Parts: sequence; structure tokens; C-alpha cells
Amino acid sequence: MIHTLELRRKCSDYAVFMKLQNNPALKTKYPGIEFITHRIGTEPGKQQYKVNVKINLSRTADPGNYLRIYQGQNPGKIIDTINQAFSDLELPPVQSWTLYQVHFTVDIQTPYVSEYLDILSHGNHKTKPIYTR
Repeated sequence: MIHTLELRRKCSDYAVFMKLQNNPALKTKYPGIEFITHRIGTEPGKQQYKVNVKINLSRTADPGNYLRIYQGQNPGKIIDTINQAFSDLELPPVQSWTLYQVHFTVDIQTPYVSEYLDILSHGNHKTKPIYTR
């Protein structure tokens, strides 16, 4: 099941960049959608910005339910919700963004959770992943 999607896009509009940068009100207005901005390119007159968007599908589909896992139900509603948020922020629709990462989740029912987490934490990753219950 899909847990989170990460979208990425370059942006040259400074006003949009500033609207998204460090704006805690966006988290409450658009639950499940997190905007992360980066300044790239330092040549005068050629400032570029990168916008990453993390979308927690469960929270976007059902903002009040933190524990529910998104299982593919009603994708059109989620896309409409995301596009509405993007439109409010003067961003292009979701279809014109690049899909950067997809995070999957599995609901495991086992008495050996600690052992599984220990095994998973020994993976060969550049950054050590954090696995929790």
C-alpha cells in the first residue's frame, strides 16, 4: 500500500517560493501535504527554486484519521484535493510535476516486531533508516 508520494518541480517565481517556505499554516490548511523548498542556482537574475511536495495519501483522503492506510480507494478525490491546494498556492496541477519517490507501507501482524525492526535497521543504506512500531 502506498504511504507517501514525493513530487518535485523547479520554480522560478520568487513570490511562490516565499509563500511556501517555512509556512506552518500550510500544514493545517492542507493536511497530509508538506511543501519543502530549496534555493538552487546563484547567478544574478537566474534564481531557480526547487519545490518538493510530500503527500501522505491517507491524511489527504481522510484528514481526521491518522491510523488509516490508503489502499487505493477514490484516487480521483485525492488528485482533486491536491490540485485544489496547488491552485490555491498558484502552483501548476499535479500532472505536470515529476514523481520523485513512492513510499510503501505494510501492516504486519506479528509478535516479533522488535526482531523485524532490528533486521531492517541493518540494511545497506546511505542514511540509516528509522523503523518504528
